[in-house]
Amino acid sequence: MVSKQVNTLGFELNVQVPDSIGEYDNLAKKQGAALESAVLNVLYRSVFAKFRAQFAEAVENNTGIERLTEPTGKKVKNEDGTEEDGVRFSETEKVYFDRVCAQLAASGEFGSTEAAAASFAGLAQETIASIAFDPSESEKTPAGPKKVAKAYITLAEKANAAGKLSALADQLSSKLGNWKVEATVDSVAKAIAEDQRRKREAQKLDAEYGV
Repeated sequence: MVSKQVNTLGFELNVQVPDSIGEYDNLAKKQGAALESAVLNVLYRSVFAKFRAQFAEAVENNTGIERLTEPTGKKVKNEDGTEEDGVRFSETEKVYFDRVCAQLAASGEFGSTEAAAASFAGLAQETIASIAFDPSESEKTPAGPKKVAKAYITLAEKANAAGKLSALADQLSSKLGNWKVEATVDSVAKAIAEDQRRKREAQKLDAEYGV
């Protein structure tokens, strides 16, 4: 065992912790316990946090039911240097998703909230599959409402002006699977942003495994 300094309730304290994977497994009385604990830590600290935010965004995109927000009381700067009132989500991902399912059931689209929730299983799996397992990342802070980058909006506008917006929407629909893409500038711009996000996550995986 080794001494490790920690901070809790404002106190700097010393605590005894294992100094090797073998010692951790021995204390846990289970071979591979250290690896299992490390994997679970990254899942809860990083992957699940990313998943909740991105899944909620995908649900909002596919249903058109917006997640509620509230003003932060602060100004935020846009890419072009202009400022606008900042907003944050006023409901958690779970509260938002439950509301969506209840609304879909109430509309008659599904027979129950459970059936509505089950309809998103494919989208949920697709979302988490697109997130890289990255132990190097620090703990994720709650994500706020995202604005589509101006470059993606401009690209969608160019496609629209060239008469290629519908074809691009079809192309992105095929690539993104359960992500709904309509032949509008707003929808295509959001889809481009999602496609680029997935590519960045894939690059992390390639780098991690040396591919």
